[in-house]
Amino acid sequence: MSYRFGWESTFLDAAQVHAIVGLLFAPLTLLFGLAPFSLADIAATQNFAGEGAAGSRWVWMYVGLLALVVVLPRLLLAAWAGWRQARLARQCTLDVQGSGFDTLRQALPGDLALGLLCAAPAQEQALRTLLALHADHGAVASAQGDRLRLVQPADAAAATPVDAVVAWGEGPAHQAPPAWRQAPVLALGSAEFGPSWVQDGVLFERLAALLPALRHALARLGQAWQARNEALFTESLQALAGHLHACAALVGAGQGAARYATLLQELDTTLSDLHGHGAAALPTPMQLPPPASPAPPQQTRTGDGTALAMGTSAGAAAGAAAGAKVGALIDVGTGGMTLGVGTALGALLGGTTAWALRTLQKKGEKKDDTDELLRHMTEAACTRYLVLSHLGRVPAQQAGDLGARWHAEVTGTVAAHWPQLTAALQAPAPSADPLQPLQPLQPLLQTMLRGILQRSVARAA
Repeated sequence: MSYRFGWESTFLDAAQVHAIVGLLFAPLTLLFGLAPFSLADIAATQNFAGEGAAGSRWVWMYVGLLALVVVLPRLLLAAWAGWRQARLARQCTLDVQGSGFDTLRQALPGDLALGLLCAAPAQEQALRTLLALHADHGAVASAQGDRLRLVQPADAAAATPVDAVVAWGEGPAHQAPPAWRQAPVLALGSAEFGPSWVQDGVLFERLAALLPALRHALARLGQAWQARNEALFTESLQALAGHLHACAALVGAGQGAARYATLLQELDTTLSDLHGHGAAALPTPMQLPPPASPAPPQQTRTGDGTALAMGTSAGAAAGAAAGAKVGALIDVGTGGMTLGVGTALGALLGGTTAWALRTLQKKGEKKDDTDELLRHMTEAACTRYLVLSHLGRVPAQQAGDLGARWHAEVTGTVAAHWPQLTAALQAPAPSADPLQPLQPLQPLLQTMLRGILQRSVARAA
């Protein structure tokens, strides 16, 4: 390897260059005792006249100078900065559990796993129904990024720990997997959570009390859960309003039972799709045989003086029997997965629709029957919403009790609001344009059905 060095200048001579080079390399020569360049060495390389025998010496002098005045100071500076950072870090202590971090902790999204121990197959069926409505890819999610995974003992994820275990239902629940046994347990009765969507928030309220560190994430998850319920409720009200306006037009035009049966089946399909049921969840209206002619309605009084119209049709019993028969066929056809709910609630639907179908089948219907016919159609539509929005949530014995309460509540509520309902049904049909003002029928149905659900839940509790 050959190193060559030389210099030339217009204004400097060899002596001046020698003085500059001596000053430049003084740190090396003074600190390490190296021999400085002589005047003869500088003169030998003027105008690149030298042969370059001492070129390697120039190169290593350059390297040493760079290391001394560039590299070494930067290393010392980095070492000093690191020492200062460590000293300041020891002096700065942050208490992340302090109140100053409360807002940050509350805003952080939570990822929770909840183990569910169901006391009966009905709860497992209800869980599948609820998850189909609220879970996305197996987890309930909020807009802030919170996730809640509901895990059952038979799932593969049951081998990992969970944040809490919910023992749902009455009676002994399944044994918890070993990975769950260190988690806190929440006992939740089947009447407290599940029978109606208006009380679904109880699950999140009780969990927040059980897991106070996660209460903010649970509150956001509960809001997302209930927002989904409210969205389904609004869509159901839109379907009911459209159905009842079509029924009012049908009665005004004097059309027959076939058209009404078609309207009922369309309503059933819409509500079934909204609430995650199959198309065969309920009997079709034409499967219900016509009962006897109606008898005058009987009224009872509640504690607050509100009249409840009970027994508005003498044929309701026949319709209920027919509905129960078809409901039983549903239970058999689904392999018992509905656990008798089809039988219990099919009877309720039969009683609410059979009289209207029989009246429409009559020839020469009287004008005086129009009001009563439209009232039965309204009762049938409200009942179908109550049944289809809760199908699969409760076991058969509870479904029978709910059906009895719903029948009393629907007939009484429709009777109490009938003047407002009549006026709302005479208004134009609702528009599909979301920018158009809300028609009066939908808010009225919302008030009626929400009140029925809340009263039914309160009485059950």
